[in-house]
Amino acid sequence: MRMNLCIYYQIIVTMSRRIYFVIGVFSLILLFSTFLQAQSEKAVFHIQVFKSDSTILNEGTGFFMNGNHGFSYAFLFRNGAFAQAITQDSSIHKIVKINGFDLNTGVVRFELDNMLSAKITKLKSTGEMSPEGSSVKIMYSDGVQSAKSLSKKIVKKSEFSGYGSAVLLGAKLDDVLFGCPVLNSKGEIEGIVVPLNGLAASGFVSNMSTITNLKSVSKPVNEFGKGLKVNNSLIQGIDAYLADDTKKAISAFGKAKSTMPNHVTAFYYSGLINYDQERISAARSDLNKAIELDNSLSRAYLIRGLINYGNEDFKMAIQDFDKAESLKISKVQLYEMRGKAKYNSKDYEGAITDLLKAESLGSEDPEAYYFMGNSKFRNEDFKGAISDYDKSINLGRVDAVIFNNRGKAKYNLKDLDGAIDDYSKALEAEPEYEKAYINRGTTYFEMADYSQALSSLTMVKEMGGTSKELYTMLGLSKYNVNDPIGALEDLNTAVRMGTKEPKAFWYRGSIKKSDGDFKGALEDLNIAIELGVEDGKAFVERAECNYKLKKYPQVIEDINESESRGFMDLEAFSSRGNAYYYMMESELSAKDLDKAIEFGDEKGESYFHLGYAWYALENCQKSTLAFEEAINRGINNEVIYDLRGKCKELVSDSEGALMEYDKS
Repeated sequence: MRMNLCIYYQIIVTMSRRIYFVIGVFSLILLFSTFLQAQSEKAVFHIQVFKSDSTILNEGTGFFMNGNHGFSYAFLFRNGAFAQAITQDSSIHKIVKINGFDLNTGVVRFELDNMLSAKITKLKSTGEMSPEGSSVKIMYSDGVQSAKSLSKKIVKKSEFSGYGSAVLLGAKLDDVLFGCPVLNSKGEIEGIVVPLNGLAASGFVSNMSTITNLKSVSKPVNEFGKGLKVNNSLIQGIDAYLADDTKKAISAFGKAKSTMPNHVTAFYYSGLINYDQERISAARSDLNKAIELDNSLSRAYLIRGLINYGNEDFKMAIQDFDKAESLKISKVQLYEMRGKAKYNSKDYEGAITDLLKAESLGSEDPEAYYFMGNSKFRNEDFKGAISDYDKSINLGRVDAVIFNNRGKAKYNLKDLDGAIDDYSKALEAEPEYEKAYINRGTTYFEMADYSQALSSLTMVKEMGGTSKELYTMLGLSKYNVNDPIGALEDLNTAVRMGTKEPKAFWYRGSIKKSDGDFKGALEDLNIAIELGVEDGKAFVERAECNYKLKKYPQVIEDINESESRGFMDLEAFSSRGNAYYYMMESELSAKDLDKAIEFGDEKGESYFHLGYAWYALENCQKSTLAFEEAINRGINNEVIYDLRGKCKELVSDSEGALMEYDKS
């Protein structure tokens, strides 16, 4: 029991000590804060401005900061004859002259007499302003030997290029606070209250550079106060910009641009506002001037790049984005937009690099993935393109174009069913999207479903489609459903429109061959093969035309090419065998014509030429049989009977030979 009581006693003692320590620390902080408050109050003094008859014209606040100079606001001295400062120790100092003045804010610096022996307290300055949400104190004089403070919260803070920090306080301020110092929690001065004009009050605080970088002047109070004007249009613009009042901001910046033609802030922020409100021409003009005045404005280059992109000047857009990047701006938007600009400039590798960078920075722009998919498609990375199209669709882009493009990528990977599915989705999104109908028709054609192909393509024609791609595929499809007349009409239209589809010329050549226009057919087949037709059948058809036009060496050349491509049919063996006949190559002729007959060649001409070849090879038995088949198929000429007669003579059948000769 005694042990427990001892433990409890030790705990109570320890806790008491800790409590006393906390109270002590808090007291020290409070004491130091009170000391800072007292010191700050000593740096503030009362200003009285008099008329020439020594009556008081204006009263306000001044403060000491650097050297023995005082600071305040210009309008206190307007129309004044002379002025004096009364410090916290009741010392009175005449304000000898104004020696510093900022035309934009109205902040003034002045000299006081008898300052060598005066004991004054100066405010210490800080290099930066307090953050949004923090509280600051405004020190002011409300009469002789009386300094007070007013606590306010910073509701908005922003950095302005060419100007520096500016903040808005939580409420508009009474005019008694004009020119008063604004202190942070350490009692350091971080700005000065500035009204937007000489009448209305505002919660605007200008930064320390306003105080420390005053333009030098040297005027007595009476001279300075005559016709005093403050050009605060720039400050009004900054204030309105902070308050999100774009109408007032653009008006104020407009005035500032005319009165301050070399001040970057007015042009820069006017450009940003104009861009946000889609006044693109005005935005471009402002940003051009801002960049001329300060070429380190990364955001100005970024926005101008966006403007150039919107105007489809992709080269200039890329240059601006490059400059923005060189100025250490690393925003998702920069890489997204530069990637799109590079795509439109046909720099697909560069586009992919930038868009991948945007993705690594967390891009959720469906357009970025769409353009990356397009870039990969152009580089024939169809699998990668599909992956990016998927991402774009998942992020919300679900229009006809992206489904059509993904369908084309699947088509190129031979995923024909997947391609059909995507083209159908494209048409669900946009029922009159011609490209999707044509691509779906092309895919059905590739699947040898010519009826479905024709159905899809006909829809486009009924909607008024007139593209060469449409007429090309219509012609090819009609050819494969045995509509040569319709096919020829559409293929003629496609050729007139400039199609470069090899099959269009091949099929048209095939139709012309069937119609007996061998010369026209040969022209089309030559073009088809030049354009890249690789099917051996096209070479066979060209060989048939060359045979009809008695170009026998070309016949053999075409059939040999077809054979090297793995295609030989009845017409191939027949054309080459008959060509060999005319070139007196009997052995080769007999070999090919035998093959043609095996394939089902029923032409009397082939049997006649085969008989002649066997005769030349002194095989009268095969020759006679071949001639017999030729006669049965309507070939009835004197050569057959003459050669049959000679064959019978060779086997001593004189009577049979005479009968054959009589027929000849």
